[in-house]
Amino acid sequence: MLKHRVFMLACAFAAAVSASWAADAGRYATVLKKALIAPRLDATVLARLKDNGYDGVELSDRKATVEEARAARVLAEANGIRIHSFMGGWFMFNSPERYAGEMELARHSIRLAAAYGADVMLMVPYKVVKQGVKGPPPAEYEPEFDPATLRMTRCVRGDNTPYADYIAEQNNATECAKRAVRELVPLAAEQGVTLALENVGGHWFWAKPAFARALVKHFKSPYVKFYLDLGNNVLFCPPEQWLDMMPDETIRLHVKDHEALPGGTKRDAPLGLGSIDYHAIRQSIERNGYSGWVSVETNRRSDAEHAEFMDAFFAGRVPARGYLFGRK
Repeated sequence: MLKHRVFMLACAFAAAVSASWAADAGRYATVLKKALIAPRLDATVLARLKDNGYDGVELSDRKATVEEARAARVLAEANGIRIHSFMGGWFMFNSPERYAGEMELARHSIRLAAAYGADVMLMVPYKVVKQGVKGPPPAEYEPEFDPATLRMTRCVRGDNTPYADYIAEQNNATECAKRAVRELVPLAAEQGVTLALENVGGHWFWAKPAFARALVKHFKSPYVKFYLDLGNNVLFCPPEQWLDMMPDETIRLHVKDHEALPGGTKRDAPLGLGSIDYHAIRQSIERNGYSGWVSVETNRRSDAEHAEFMDAFFAGRVPARGYLFGRK
């Protein structure tokens, strides 16, 4: 009898949760589109997209030519697929020896994005140059910065001497990024491509949304926005806080999952099985009015399983943790 009552209570709870998710899905006014990431668009990638119900793709091969990009756009449009973004990736603008070459590559990437018909180019405008530079443990990370210059004044409470090299490296990266992005904005505007600055998981620069928002607003340009990766900075604050703090600055989303571990470290996890609360993120998306593209940036499961997760996430059917594929 006790087992029967427990079973009935479990069923009732599951039904209530399902009803709640369904109600959430019915209330959503925001519309999300799912995409994969691939180096280039070819017949194999097209099949992956169409067979699994993806709306578009984000391409990433910086060696492609403008002519190849134009041909890929024709192929995509003929198959009802949108190339929504080009992943320019890392640019080492804070390396003096590489600045000129990195700027040339960035200009090429902007032109590639335009040729693909993408109105966004993802970019990370720095990479740590000095070896061995590390930031503080995430639990202690409490950065302060000058809102006018964006220079970090501290990264932890109390004595910041152990992190002097980190603070100097972040400030140098910020200055170099400011210079490079300002120089790239005219070309981006000419090509109709928005430069989307991404938060990254390595190096622990710009790891809190207050700084990222200030950085984007610094340029005072509609052609500089933010590409929010929902998994990269999970150790520093819940990703929904990024959306809540910078709704007007966020132009694209990446999804992946990480599991936060003791000691301020993390490891990759399949979508829905890490430390990210995708149900809370969906509420934040709705609360802040984000409608647009969401790209899967993980290979932990199949394209079909990732599509299943995305559909459940979009509909508000992903719980705080522990989404089980095939058991909707």
